[in-house]
Amino acid sequence: MKKILILTSHFLPNPSANGINTKYIVDELKKRGHSVTCISLKRPGEKAFEIIDDIPIYRISPSIYSRILNKESNSPKNIFNKMFFKIWRIFRKIKLAIFLYKFPNNDVLQVDKIYKLLSLLHEKEKFDCVIGVFKPYTNIAAIMKFKNKNKNKNIVCGAYYLDLINSSRRPSFMPRWLYKKLCYKGDINAFKELDFVLLAKGGKSIYDGREYDSIRDKIDYIDFPTFHILPSLEVTPEYKSSIVLTYAGTLDREYRNPRYLLECLKEINLDITLNIYGKGNCDDILNGYKDVKHLRIINHGMVLQDVVRSSMLRSDFLINISNTIQNAVPSKIFEMFATGKPIINLCFSKSDITEQYFKKYPSVLTLNTWENIDIQKPDLIEFLKKEKGKVYNTTDIKKDFIENTPEHTVDIIERRINAFD
Repeated sequence: MKKILILTSHFLPNPSANGINTKYIVDELKKRGHSVTCISLKRPGEKAFEIIDDIPIYRISPSIYSRILNKESNSPKNIFNKMFFKIWRIFRKIKLAIFLYKFPNNDVLQVDKIYKLLSLLHEKEKFDCVIGVFKPYTNIAAIMKFKNKNKNKNIVCGAYYLDLINSSRRPSFMPRWLYKKLCYKGDINAFKELDFVLLAKGGKSIYDGREYDSIRDKIDYIDFPTFHILPSLEVTPEYKSSIVLTYAGTLDREYRNPRYLLECLKEINLDITLNIYGKGNCDDILNGYKDVKHLRIINHGMVLQDVVRSSMLRSDFLINISNTIQNAVPSKIFEMFATGKPIINLCFSKSDITEQYFKKYPSVLTLNTWENIDIQKPDLIEFLKKEKGKVYNTTDIKKDFIENTPEHTVDIIERRINAFD
């Protein structure tokens, strides 16, 4: 039995996408007899410490930047607020420019806060292994600092990159060539300092380059561990007279925009209910379709994960909206696969990396955003009529997604930890 500390983003009871991934890993580690503690970001109203599902969770307040962003999204849209946040952004750009050499570690204060809590907990618990989940990068930077201060102690320190570092938002004033150079520097420094690195499989083409030869033995490529067959439940379908679609995840007008999907649904003469769970900045886009009589859009916002899962099981179809970030794979697609439900997949690129996964799934219709809607409309109508009410065998589906199970990733983590015994 090992004592393991995991640094993640927002965790229970309202986890982010990375928090959901972390929960699958924590559950599997605990199932194998390990003791697991988590440090996560604190949402408004959450306690600094509590135990949920027998997991001790310590929470720290988000960075000043995150808190101001949250304040902006919840503030009235008046002239005073617009001026205030505009001035704040100018000061932030100045700060980023001054500390440019530290990128992607943009928040030394947050790193120091995480490091202090990590060190305090380690003095008390004497962990065998500490794992930092990216995003946020402050988790990686804090573990690097911790490892550097504990070089002569037998503590295994690793990083778990659920996102690639080049998915971090590039400051608008930073040239693309410099952004790539600093991302590479951040990777190399982290990989050299830490004992192992679990990297998203989508980045293999990047990290197979010769410039990473010196740290290649520390890398294991992993996939999202979210294929987990839900317990069989007796579920009552929602809105029996309607075709029910459910989307769960972030919507973003820049990289995950739902407009093309909504236009497609607008054009077909079928009674449709679309459930949307999660956060985003596309409310105005969604509201633009509220007058479409045969399309009912219900924006539920952020809710408990169990509520989302229940809705997915009651739906006729699940929706995936891929994103425009190169080599990025939405972790939620494997949760969808584990339901056995038919899926409508919105694709933005001919080289979309998720195609390799969807082609293994038994029931998918992909809508290509570069094609004319009239061309795809007949296929969409046929798919909705033909696949409504169908559920495919999840045990058979699982055989094609073994690398996406929590068991597979935990096998790798255990191998890395045991190598230092």
